[in-house]
Amino acid sequence: MELLSSIHFPTLIYQSHHREWIDQTLDFCQPHFDLVKNQTPKKIFPVYQTGSVHLDPNFSYFTEYVLEQSAIILDDQGYDLSKHELYFEDCWAQEVMTYGHHFPHVHSNSQISGFYFLECPQEGIYPLFYDPRHGKNMINLPEKNINNITPATYECNYQPQPGMFMFFNSWLPHSFQLNASDQVCKFLHFNISAKRRYEK
Repeated sequence: MELLSSIHFPTLIYQSHHREWIDQTLDFCQPHFDLVKNQTPKKIFPVYQTGSVHLDPNFSYFTEYVLEQSAIILDDQGYDLSKHELYFEDCWAQEVMTYGHHFPHVHSNSQISGFYFLECPQEGIYPLFYDPRHGKNMINLPEKNINNITPATYECNYQPQPGMFMFFNSWLPHSFQLNASDQVCKFLHFNISAKRRYEK
């Protein structure tokens, strides 16, 4: 008898593209980069990270879109948002120079995380995502071919493009591979949280 399979507990990564926002977003980010660089006279790590750019009203087109898409994603995943509202936990811009990278991490107290890529040189940073199933990872067998995405896959990566958005659940471990380019990589990173809406 043939085995039947069902998919349970999926991990989803979403993409969209808005190249028309690249130039204005870079312009709006520049004062925030200037501020953090002026406040950081001595660099230790080759990464500049701004403060909370979502508080800047110039980014309203961006924040409205991210909140809208996050609500659509959570609704499609089956979550009941009727008594919750979404808000920005934080959003910052990053400028990653040669050898810059990020270690694997998750974002606590958030529901949706994501990136908006602005400058993506060849051999620059790219995001890596890791299997969040800790029970599986404790007893993993070797993969037959790490270039194929299968149920055995432990990690996967995406090649970012300018204007590309990525959305994913905040519990998904992710990192950024080393920037092997001599050019700067720039992107926005955001976290969206949900708060209970209490009604009298």
